[in-house]
Amino acid sequence: MRKSIYIFIFISFMLNGCMEDAEMTPRYYPVISTEIKTDSLSGSVTFYGKIEEGSDSIVEYGFVYSLKEDTYLPGNFITFSEPGYENYSLTLDRGLLPDTKYQVKAYAKTRRFTIFGNDVRLHTRDYEPKVKDIDGNPYHTVVIGKQEWMVENLRVTRYTNGDSLPSFEEMDSDSDTGTGAYGIYHPEVVEIYGMLYNWYAVDDSRGLCPPGWRIPSDEDWIQLEGLSDSQFGPDHPEWLKHGPRGADAGYHLRTTVYWSSHLAYRGSNHFGLRVLPGGIYDANTTHNYNNEGLSAFLWSQTTASTDNAWYRLFERNSKAVHREAGSKESGMSVRCMRDVVFEPDFH
Repeated sequence: MRKSIYIFIFISFMLNGCMEDAEMTPRYYPVISTEIKTDSLSGSVTFYGKIEEGSDSIVEYGFVYSLKEDTYLPGNFITFSEPGYENYSLTLDRGLLPDTKYQVKAYAKTRRFTIFGNDVRLHTRDYEPKVKDIDGNPYHTVVIGKQEWMVENLRVTRYTNGDSLPSFEEMDSDSDTGTGAYGIYHPEVVEIYGMLYNWYAVDDSRGLCPPGWRIPSDEDWIQLEGLSDSQFGPDHPEWLKHGPRGADAGYHLRTTVYWSSHLAYRGSNHFGLRVLPGGIYDANTTHNYNNEGLSAFLWSQTTASTDNAWYRLFERNSKAVHREAGSKESGMSVRCMRDVVFEPDFH
């Protein structure tokens, strides 16, 4: 009997000691919660994050959102590093796609952990696009990382100062070399694919994009590709290669429709950028339009040589994004973008 009492006392002592140790053990990781509020009058949405810090110092925090459940790629992160992370918020009145379902989480990163808060679902309402070119054509936009991109290909026929662009058909191949021009694959698909422009229109100081927007540089494309790829980040040397690069950035950026009817050729449109297969105009040899519905050719504003400039090629049967140098006389699709500086509201 006395032996049993001793055993009981010993076990009780050990259990109490374990409980005290558990209570005294530091919690390294932060505890995070997420909340969203929408304003029906302004059409804005506010993300709220609350972080209870552990013993590990927080080096980065913010929000991550996705168009697919439980799928988070780097481009969906909105990151901050300023003090005041215990309670923080961010209001967006642009950059989210209309009539789209999102999944949002607050997150915090320490030197050892990346911890996510609870999921919150958001369904944006359908709204009128807020960006228009000089011809009055409207464009929706989407934020990817710290870049904001137009979702549609450019379809303007004038520079921002009002000067008209000639069409490829109006150009004299000998005397008009080096002059900006545009082309239309078919008039009935302009709303889908936009127009095609040679690089001289892209490089013209009068500008194609609305004020405050620009045509992406080669480096801008590299940042987008790195944010959109599941394997290689923006600073990886993979993106400095020529030809196809990356694991699946092209697949994530291509739209789910208007490509070849075969399901295997459609992209996931994970980031809402809706890269479209607008084809190309060959100004040097055949003077024909090619590859509509099969390939997307998108200019950068960066020159590669006297006669060539960098562009991006998205092909229906490839998950990669091709970095190529093409003739400045060729007609390709154009997207406009701008940098985004997020300023969280600390309170």
